[in-house]
Amino acid sequence: MKCKSMLATVLICACGGGCAPQRVEEATDTVTLPGGAVLTNTTYVTLEDHRIRHNELSYQEHASAGTETIAHLMCFHAGRPLSLRNPEPRIYQTGDRTTIGLDRYALQRWMMKDGPYWYRVETNPDQVASVFLRSFLRADDVVADTPRRTESGAYEVSGAAAEYVFDRYDPNGNALITRRKSAAGVSPDYLVYSATQYGFPWRFALELTRTAAGLQPPSSPGFGVDVSVVIHPGDLQASIGRSQALALSGAQEICAIAVRVNWSEWSAGVCSAPIESGVSTMRFGLQAGFRDPLPEYAMVLWRYEHALWAGTYFVRTGEWVRTEAANYGQFSRLVFMRTGT
Repeated sequence: MKCKSMLATVLICACGGGCAPQRVEEATDTVTLPGGAVLTNTTYVTLEDHRIRHNELSYQEHASAGTETIAHLMCFHAGRPLSLRNPEPRIYQTGDRTTIGLDRYALQRWMMKDGPYWYRVETNPDQVASVFLRSFLRADDVVADTPRRTESGAYEVSGAAAEYVFDRYDPNGNALITRRKSAAGVSPDYLVYSATQYGFPWRFALELTRTAAGLQPPSSPGFGVDVSVVIHPGDLQASIGRSQALALSGAQEICAIAVRVNWSEWSAGVCSAPIESGVSTMRFGLQAGFRDPLPEYAMVLWRYEHALWAGTYFVRTGEWVRTEAANYGQFSRLVFMRTGT
């Protein structure tokens, strides 16, 4: 069988299932971490595609342990190999919990029924964090990037770009702290992500970020949030809006409350109303997240009682946004909110 690469190189392959990519510029680097664990990176490009550099990262807990594959990282445009030397990897171990910080990646070892699973994130801002970074820009910087409303009533918005790298891990709060790579810039020095339990994905943590970066909540007053809960005896389309839902036969608004929110504390809300199958009770918290440079937009945090994370909603003043669409068997429930002044 003959294979043709992008460089018009002809390879003779003896494999029955096809041609395995021929590696070039292959190198292996190994580093022993504090505690004796070994981290190895095998890097290469292939003749078929010189634009992509492959990094195959593996881990060995101790000399007699098996080797675990962590990740296969691909850098486009044949970027530099992932370095295990500069900066050196940082490892945090407590019992069977292992977290590794490696340049622009954070890796966490989760023990599953079928063996270890390596959870991986990049340290550059996620979607919510990048939207948060918009709040450090001027209105003139983002005026051309007007948010686009989706079917749910929420807004899609492009966040501000900034490069962050691994700084440290806090095992007490299971928090990942990332640091701005460049000394220059208006974005905060640190962004923090956390999960309330080990073994769950990290999410952007606004309050922890403010603490780590030395930021104060806005001094301006908060604003009001209206919450509306609509139920229907049948299934409701997830994309339906509040006015459409209320117009359906059998639909009823079982709760309509107003909650005043501020920038530094959670405000509690409770909705309870009788329905055919009993009583629907909903306990939640709301907090003002941050204002966008475009003053009619804001980020609102919503957290159900006992939830692991807070939901984040980028909203425009006076417009309803759906925060939940769920089927509970005998009825469907839609939850909407809107911000006021």
